[in-house]
Amino acid sequence: MKKRKKKRTGNKDFTKKELQDLVLNIFRASPTTNYNYKQLYKLIRGKDPEIKTLIIAVLLGLEKNGSILQMRPGKYKFSEHSVEKIGIVKSVSFRSLLVETKDKQEVFVGLDYSQFAFVGDRVSVLVFPQKKGRKKGEVVKVIDRNKTSFVGVLQTDSRFAFLIPDNKKVPFDIFIPKQELNSDYSGKKLLVEVYDWSENNKNPVGKIISVIGDANNHNTEIHSILYDYELSPVFPKKVMEVAKKSPISISKKE
Repeated sequence: MKKRKKKRTGNKDFTKKELQDLVLNIFRASPTTNYNYKQLYKLIRGKDPEIKTLIIAVLLGLEKNGSILQMRPGKYKFSEHSVEKIGIVKSVSFRSLLVETKDKQEVFVGLDYSQFAFVGDRVSVLVFPQKKGRKKGEVVKVIDRNKTSFVGVLQTDSRFAFLIPDNKKVPFDIFIPKQELNSDYSGKKLLVEVYDWSENNKNPVGKIISVIGDANNHNTEIHSILYDYELSPVFPKKVMEVAKKSPISISKKE
């Protein structure tokens, strides 16, 4: 299983990404207000004093990517130059994804700020101001998901189960709740549908739609490829009926 767990901060209540989101949301709610790390700590109701140090690190990171401006030493406000744009995800790696906006601008988004967006998804991306170099941003919302079903094999233990996608370009594994595991899926190739993309989870959450067949079986592999491209290997009943009536011999004229 790919290791993509988010790091925990010193405060057990927040992940690093959640802390940054909280800080950004405070600035967005009051874009003309200046905040220092102590005020932010109080607003997020931090319980661990160590989180103050982490807030300082978050502020430095947000200033570096242009999300906030330092108005005077230790005092920050939201950057009015950040622009929200609509775009399509063009490519994904295990570190970032590339979004092409409507005005053909390329924006790079780190996976921690991607909301599990994948190739072909239509997204709203916040583009940070940058004087030089490639544009960076954050996926604010996935408007349309191009792909919601994935093919792979299951990895389980006593505490969890994950679908490991066949497509190596998929930068996440899919969590399968225990209640979905009512059969022995060991050694089987499965089709899974994701129904929960919330970033409150460390992974997308899915349910098993069907068993394609035994892993490493030739027909199973062929069907897996079709399902991965969202094509069905099973023809509709009407098509099969017409096919049965069609001659299989080739005339001399043909």
